[in-house]
Amino acid sequence: FDTLTRILDPKYYPPTHTLTSISPLLASHVLLVTYRLHDAWGTREQQDAYVRGIGEGSLDSVGGERKWVSEGRIKMVQGAEKAVSSTRVRDACKRGDGEALRGLVSEGIAGWVLDQGLYLEES
Repeated sequence: FDTLTRILDPKYYPPTHTLTSISPLLASHVLLVTYRLHDAWGTREQQDAYVRGIGEGSLDSVGGERKWVSEGRIKMVQGAEKAVSSTRVRDACKRGDGEALRGLVSEGIAGWVLDQGLYLEES
């Protein structure tokens, strides 16, 4: 879900800062968006409301198109029961929480990430 909010954020589309440049993408492709539950992105209902808002015109002023929702170009889908996100991986690394990290990535990846001290320098 967080990736969808970034894709639809006009600040990433200079110089006009509108969404018109992604219209061709959504004219011929579908974005399958996984719910991001159990973190700062809100409840499933709040995420559905965000997408519904697009269909009701919340992004019209920045070049968004209601048909992205009405034609099914943006679809919310349920992900795996155990959500893995890069944010959760980075947070586990910053805390030095090897157990949490091993619950998110394979043993080999967890060992390498911890050995390299990745994400410890981020603010």
